[in-house]
Amino acid sequence: MGTRGAGGAIAGLAEAVTQSPSKSKGISVQMGQEEVAIEIALVLNYGARLKQVAEQVRQRVIERIETMTGLSVREVNIDINSLHYPSQSSNQSAQEDEATTSANRIRIG
Repeated sequence: MGTRGAGGAIAGLAEAVTQSPSKSKGISVQMGQEEVAIEIALVLNYGARLKQVAEQVRQRVIERIETMTGLSVREVNIDINSLHYPSQSSNQSAQEDEATTSANRIRIG
């Protein structure tokens, strides 16, 4: 069962937790000796069930982090920064996403 539209965030999370040299946008990880807290920023497709997608992402992140690292996941906070409308061109969407990010942010978690 996949989580549509969140694959890049989950891949970026793995890089953040393993402290890979590449920096991922939208992922913040705070690690302790035995636990981790994670903040994820997502852009979802218009029409997606926001709460359902956020919960699916949260569950997959917890499962993957605990399996890959053995660390306990203390919390996973998800911010939905913007919605992507499929009819928009890439340039138009990117410009509008930046312009509306702070105005339309939704925090789930």
